[in-house]
Amino acid sequence: MAQAPIRTTGDAGHRRLGAGGRDAVAARDQIAAILRNRIGPHAAALFAEVETVPDGGAEWRSADGEALTPIAALPVERAAKLQARHQEIADEIESLAERIAGEGDAGRLAAHMMRLALVTPEGFSALHAAGDQPVLVNWGHAAEGQDVPVMAETPQPAQTSAPPVAAEPTTMAAAAGTAPVPEPGAGSGGAPLGEPSRHGLGWLAWALPLALLIALAILIWLLLQPLAPVVVERDMPAPPPENPVPAARDGLAALKAELETARAWRDELPTLCVPIPEARVEPPLPKPEPKPARAPEPEPEVVVPVPPAEPQPAPPPRPRPQLPAEVPRAGAGLPQIAELPSQPAPKPSVCEPGWTPTQRPEVMVVIDGSGSMREGFPGASSRIDAAKESITQVVRNLHKDIKTGLVSFTDCNETSTPKKYSYAERPELLSRVRAVSPTRGTSLANSIRRAGNAAKSVGPATVIVVSDGEDTCGGDPCAAARALKSQKPLLTVNVIDLSGARSSVLQCVANATGGRVFVPKNAVEITREMQEATGQPDASQCNL
Repeated sequence: MAQAPIRTTGDAGHRRLGAGGRDAVAARDQIAAILRNRIGPHAAALFAEVETVPDGGAEWRSADGEALTPIAALPVERAAKLQARHQEIADEIESLAERIAGEGDAGRLAAHMMRLALVTPEGFSALHAAGDQPVLVNWGHAAEGQDVPVMAETPQPAQTSAPPVAAEPTTMAAAAGTAPVPEPGAGSGGAPLGEPSRHGLGWLAWALPLALLIALAILIWLLLQPLAPVVVERDMPAPPPENPVPAARDGLAALKAELETARAWRDELPTLCVPIPEARVEPPLPKPEPKPARAPEPEPEVVVPVPPAEPQPAPPPRPRPQLPAEVPRAGAGLPQIAELPSQPAPKPSVCEPGWTPTQRPEVMVVIDGSGSMREGFPGASSRIDAAKESITQVVRNLHKDIKTGLVSFTDCNETSTPKKYSYAERPELLSRVRAVSPTRGTSLANSIRRAGNAAKSVGPATVIVVSDGEDTCGGDPCAAARALKSQKPLLTVNVIDLSGARSSVLQCVANATGGRVFVPKNAVEITREMQEATGQPDASQCNL
């Protein structure tokens, strides 16, 4: 139920202050409109609404209908705050009055009205509280003999001295001390109402207040006009530049993967090229050296009678020595190369698998470092501790020729950069595994994508995902796995599901790459099933 209004009686000895022919209290709507438009609603609410009662008193109410509480009834601390707030509003009104007093006669009159409204009778506790809003009752009243603000005079032609100002002026000009107060029943200059002034100035008795009222109406209309909007141009800060580091890291990982592929091809080329044995060419036979001809021995001269000459048969030709066959020119036809007997390839074993550079496998491990990995797990204090211990054991058991990588994620924007470690660098890898600490989100899709991009493109590679949940960062792990499989057909993703229930998302990731999902029930099974997920036997005895 609303509290009764504050009531003041008419015999309190307080006089109302005039304002331009109208009582300042009666002009509350105009004063409140000026204050509300130029300062704010809190300034207009300082002055309580008033209703005159038949016995000459007045009932004061707050503008919003809240109950009024005298300041004397408030606690000391709240009363001090209310008093300070009242003083702040009064200073704002006085500052506004000073500004508009220089805006012509209408401005001076409006400023004088606001100053008169701030006057309350001396010795009367006019300050009340409506919630946290200070409210004045009996405002615009003064005690007998109390000093009140006087409106500044405007330059006027010289006039005869005016009678003293009456105790209750009836016009703003009279309140300001610039015009005589007519006696009751008298016109201008003290003449009775209805009789012309003997000085011929009787029309001023109504013309001057009328002019002031017209000026006041114009001023109030101007003050109530909405202010023109003020366009404030501010330099908006440039949007933060996009972080190029993740994209650069992914690009660098892709370049490294391509470089590894090129190196693997380079290493394999010598094994693909079989040297052609040189053709065996018989050396040419040496030419026989001609024997020196012997000198014919002289025969004893015998005189024989010479018969008549007969034709002698020609001597048979001397046989020519056989020359060796010509050496065939290059490219004119090589002799058939006898196939060399093939050596049986050595049988591969655990310690000597006989991998070529392209056949040597790689293992990438993705470890979930989200907050849910803090939960307990049979045989270990938590899921993350069981995963760390199993990864450490399995990495140590891998063959020393297998490179191993690690990707960990602890939040949506906290995914580690993948790196592949050689056998000599495995202590650094295990140190990174032990440093994984669970925090918040699960960026599973991004981690699978990074691990797959870092894996080799030529030859078998296995990604082992150790997780207990689904992606909580808006990614699609299944789509990431399918994209990797299309780029690297020999890539397989196997999943160690620590959630205790088969996750459909993790099952989809494994199926998309031809992998498997392992659901261990305790810490011992994690190590055994993770070793199986690598697709490699325990080669710890070979690494000694």
